[in-house]
Amino acid sequence: MSSAKVAAVGEEIVGLLRRFGHSDRAEWIAERVALIAGLEIDEAIKNSAVRELHLVVLGMGGLMDIRLTAPSANEATLARADLDRLANQLYELTR
Repeated sequence: MSSAKVAAVGEEIVGLLRRFGHSDRAEWIAERVALIAGLEIDEAIKNSAVRELHLVVLGMGGLMDIRLTAPSANEATLARADLDRLANQLYELTR
């Protein structure tokens, strides 16, 4: 697992969630991304953050269940496709 890749995908997810009505979930993910990217953070804490990100993809109420709020149906469809792609990447990177 590359911490830099997980952090990059996590940051993209955070931005998407903030834009489409889920700033609370974005903040939760951003906190874990910061732990993973931190240079002075204990490995056990990083590993715990990675595990939490892995579980949030498919878990109840996870990334695959989120309904995105967009101004148009087309924009919602595009955002959903982006979130699905990013969530799949995050899932694979955190295995």
